[in-house]
Amino acid sequence: MQDLKTAVIQFRNENKLPILITTVFFFTFFYVSFFHHQTFTESDGIFYYLMGEWLINGNVEYVGIHGAPIGGPLLHASFGNLLGDPFIAGKIISLISCTGIVFTSFFITRNLFSKKVALVTQLFFAVNPKIAHLSILVLNEAAPLFFIFISLYYATKKQKSVATFVLVGIFLGLAFCFRYQAVFILVAFLVYLLIFERKRIFGLRNCCFTLLPFLATIGPLLIYNYLILGKFSTLATNSYFLDSFKFQTDVWRNNMGNIIEEGIVSVFYLDPFLFLKNYFYNLLFHNPDHLFKFSIDVYDTLSIFPLLPLLGIIPAIGGFLYITKINLNKKHLSILLFTFFTTFLLIGLFGTLEHHFLLLAIVPLAVIGITNIHRIPNNVLFLIISCIIFLIFISLLPVYRAFHLFPIWLIFPALSSLFFIEGIPAIQAKIRQLRHFGGSSNET
Repeated sequence: MQDLKTAVIQFRNENKLPILITTVFFFTFFYVSFFHHQTFTESDGIFYYLMGEWLINGNVEYVGIHGAPIGGPLLHASFGNLLGDPFIAGKIISLISCTGIVFTSFFITRNLFSKKVALVTQLFFAVNPKIAHLSILVLNEAAPLFFIFISLYYATKKQKSVATFVLVGIFLGLAFCFRYQAVFILVAFLVYLLIFERKRIFGLRNCCFTLLPFLATIGPLLIYNYLILGKFSTLATNSYFLDSFKFQTDVWRNNMGNIIEEGIVSVFYLDPFLFLKNYFYNLLFHNPDHLFKFSIDVYDTLSIFPLLPLLGIIPAIGGFLYITKINLNKKHLSILLFTFFTTFLLIGLFGTLEHHFLLLAIVPLAVIGITNIHRIPNNVLFLIISCIIFLIFISLLPVYRAFHLFPIWLIFPALSSLFFIEGIPAIQAKIRQLRHFGGSSNET
C-alpha cells in the first residue's frame, strides 16, 4: 500500500500541468453539462437507453441497433438503472470518457515527442469544440474513443512487453463492443507489426498477443449476435450506400432490398464504376472535409483552428516535414515539384480543384514520406499508418460527423505541436546561421 501511495505522489508531482489541464476541462464541462443542459433531447441517447433496457429485460427480438454493437446500450441502461436516472448516467459516461481522452492525449504524445509538445497537444484536445460537444451530450461515441485512446497509449510505447500487446487487444476489443470502427485501428497495428518489426518471428508473435485478447474480449458479443440474430455482426450500414452516397442511380434504388440483404459486394457488382467513383470521392474529399473543413460549416471540423479550419493542415505539414528531417536539396525539391505539378495536371484533367485540392499537399508529402520512411520514429510511423488504413476502410461510407474521425485525429495536433515547439525554433536557428554566414562572407 505504501509503495502505491509513493507511486501516486510521484506521478502527481511529475505531471502537475497535464493533471491541471484535465481538471480544468472536467469542471468546466461538468458545469456546462449539469447546469446548462438539463433536458434529455438526444434522440440517439434515448434510443440506446431503450435498446439496453430491452436487452436487460430479455426482449432481444425487438432490439435492432443500426450499425452499432450492444455495448453502448448495455452500459447506458445498466448505469442508468443503478443511478435511477438514464440522463444523468449518460452525462457522466460522456464527461468521464472525454476527460479521459484529454488526459490520455498527453501521455500518448509523450510517448512520441517531448513533454512540451505533449502539453500543447493536450491543450488542442482540451479546447476542441467537438470534444466539448461530446462531453456534454448523451451519445454513444465518447466511451469507445476513450478505449481507443488507451490502446493507442500502449501501442505507441517505445518499450513494449507481452502485457503491452495484450492490453492493446483488450482495449480495442472493448471499443469494438461500442463501435465497429475500432477494428480498423487493430488492422493498422497488426499491419505495422508484420511489416516494420525487425524480426518477422517477433512480429507474428506480437500479432498473436494482440489479436487473441481482442477476439477473447469481443467473443461474447459475437456469440450473442449469432445466437440471437443468426449472424456475427449487426453492422447494417448498407442502406447508407443509397441514402448518403453523393452519386446515385435508379439501378441502386431499385435494388435496395438486395443491397441491404447482401451488402457491399452487391453494390459493387451492380455498378463497379459508380461504386469506385463514390469511394474515391469519400476518400479524397468528403471524409477529409471533416478534418479540415472545406465548406462554410466551420464548426463541424477537427482543425486545430476551428474558425479558420483550412489553416489547420499547415502546421501538421510542417511537423511532418520536420520529423522526416527533410533537407530542401535539389533531390527533395525535384520530387516535391514533380509530384505537385503531376497531381495538379491530373486534377485538371479528371477532377476539380474544389474536391481534390488536398491531394496537392498529400501526394508530394506521401512521396517524400516513403523516400524518407527510415527517418520516421517507429511509434510515430504506427500512427501515420493508422491514419491511412482507417481512412481507406472508413471511406467505404461517407462520414457525416467530424468526431467519427477522432480515432485518427491525434496525429494532426501532435505534428502541429511538434512544429510549433521544435520546428519553428529550428527554422529560426537555420535563418540566423545563414545570416551569420552571409555576414561573414560580406566581411571577407
